[in-house]
Amino acid sequence: YYSSDPGSTHQRNAGIEAAVGDVVVFLDDDVTVEPSFFRDLATAYDDPEVVGATGRVIEPRSHRVGDQRSRIRRLVPGGAEGTFTRFGYPCYLQNVERPRDVEIMQGCLMTARREMARKVGFDESMTGYAIAEDEDFAVRLSRLGRIRYLPDLVLHHKKLGFGTRDVRAINRVAVVNRAYLFRKNFPQTAPARLQFGLLLLMLLAHRIANRNWAGVRG
Repeated sequence: YYSSDPGSTHQRNAGIEAAVGDVVVFLDDDVTVEPSFFRDLATAYDDPEVVGATGRVIEPRSHRVGDQRSRIRRLVPGGAEGTFTRFGYPCYLQNVERPRDVEIMQGCLMTARREMARKVGFDESMTGYAIAEDEDFAVRLSRLGRIRYLPDLVLHHKKLGFGTRDVRAINRVAVVNRAYLFRKNFPQTAPARLQFGLLLLMLLAHRIANRNWAGVRG
C-alpha cells in the first residue's frame, strides 16, 4: 500500500512508479476476477508487439435508454468496434466473444507493459475523479503498439463508483474532459468538430430520455 495525494490520475502514476513487475494492472476497488485471471493475462504478453491488454467486463445492466450495450450506441458514426471515432468517442464492443486488437480499455480493467505505461502516463491535469482518463491513456498507448482484447479474461464490476457522487458535477466534468481530450488526441477537422457538437446534443438527449435532470443541468 502506497499513500499519495488525491486524484485518480496522480494515484495511477504513483502506482506505475512503485511497480517492479514487467506488467502493471489497473483494477477498480469494486471488482472480482476469475481464478485464472492472471494466468490468462500473461498469455497476451507472450507477443512482444503487445503493449496492453484488457478483457471482458461483466457489469449489471443499468436498464437506462442507451447504455453501453444498447443498439442505440451504434447510431454514433465512427470506426469499428473497440476503436475511437474521429471525434474521440469510444465505439464499445458489441461482439464480446472474439479476441481482437482494440484501442479502448475500461478503467476498471487496464493492463500495460510497465515501461510503456510509464512512457504514456496518465494526464494529471485531469483532477479528481478524472472521467475518461482511461480513454486518454488507452488511445495514446494504442499508438505505441497492439492492445489485445481477450474474451476469456473475465472481470466482474459492481459499478459502485458513481452512486454517491454529485450527478450534476459528474456530467459537467464528462463534457469538459471529452472536449479537452478531443482537442488533445484527435485532428481538429471541420467534420470532426461538427460530429463532436452532435455528440454533445446526443448526450443531452440521452439524459432527457432517462429523465436525468441533474445530468441535463450538468
